[in-house]
Amino acid sequence: MKEKGSVGFTNEGLFIDGKKIEDIKIEKKNILITFIINLKKTKYFELFADGIFLGKFEFVLENFFGIAAMDKGNSITIKTLQSS
Repeated sequence: MKEKGSVGFTNEGLFIDGKKIEDIKIEKKNILITFIINLKKTKYFELFADGIFLGKFEFVLENFFGIAAMDKGNSITIKTLQSS
């Protein structure tokens, strides 16, 4: 999730295309992490943690896959995928 060609939001920070962008991190207390992704002309996503806006970030990637992972027995579910 921190590699080139990906966007990753981890307990170490936010990474886009292998570069650390922001020092915002997933905290143990966060319940809901939301990415709103715009794939039209200028590609960007908005990031929220528990409904609090963390920022709007542009990216340039060609392939898109939604993956969620967590260690230490916690579970993550991708709940909604919406396309319009």
